[in-house]
Amino acid sequence: MVIRQKNGKGATAKPGDKIRVNMVLSLLNGKKVFSSYDQNKPLLFEYGRRIENKGVEEALGLLQEGGQLIAIIPSDLAFGEEGRGEYIPPYSPVIYRIEMLEIITPEEYALQAAEKIRVARANETLDREKYLKQNNIKEKPLPSGLYVIEEKAGKGNIPKTGDKVKVHYTGYLTNGTRFDSSIDRGQPFEFEVGAGRVIKGWDEGIRHMKPGGKAKLIIPAELGYGERGSGDKIGPYATLVFEIELLSISNVTDE
Repeated sequence: MVIRQKNGKGATAKPGDKIRVNMVLSLLNGKKVFSSYDQNKPLLFEYGRRIENKGVEEALGLLQEGGQLIAIIPSDLAFGEEGRGEYIPPYSPVIYRIEMLEIITPEEYALQAAEKIRVARANETLDREKYLKQNNIKEKPLPSGLYVIEEKAGKGNIPKTGDKVKVHYTGYLTNGTRFDSSIDRGQPFEFEVGAGRVIKGWDEGIRHMKPGGKAKLIIPAELGYGERGSGDKIGPYATLVFEIELLSISNVTDE
């Protein structure tokens, strides 16, 4: 059964559209199982793909942008004989309260995504330029965009592909936030040069150092973690700053 609380405007969603919704899932006894309102984070789905169950998919297909409804869904259209863990017993009817916030066509979504990328890249460039100015960095970047700023000269050979290097490092964002340090752990970090086991900025930057040397690497996002970021500390399109000390070089084949 569907109870329409508020009519929306425009067309309903078509397969392939992105839909942004607020949703509350409850049992018939009123016990709340989930609420996007509690998380202050609307849900984003692709309509037409398996979302949660057949009943909620049918309910979503009835809503226009701005519309709201309550759907009482029998168990065979909800979670059936399996239920959902300790939260929804088997054969339980459920209630969905749904608010359709936005319906986005594939074309609109692609344009929005492209604009977000453009803005993020522009902001990264501004943040990096601000960092360079605040820290009075005059060195020019390498053709890749990587900055290698020597702070202490080392001695001997530079690493080459296939060498294993041992380093100490501390990583920062351009706003000064420190996100990782081998020094804090009291354990140097080792990796094989050119093996693709570290970000590109590291693989390139370490080839400009000698044992005993120290350098600051300023790594643009495309040589770091790019559009994905890393964990909860490094966001998408973040320039990274690493203070690195090259402790030693060894040849993997000699070990």
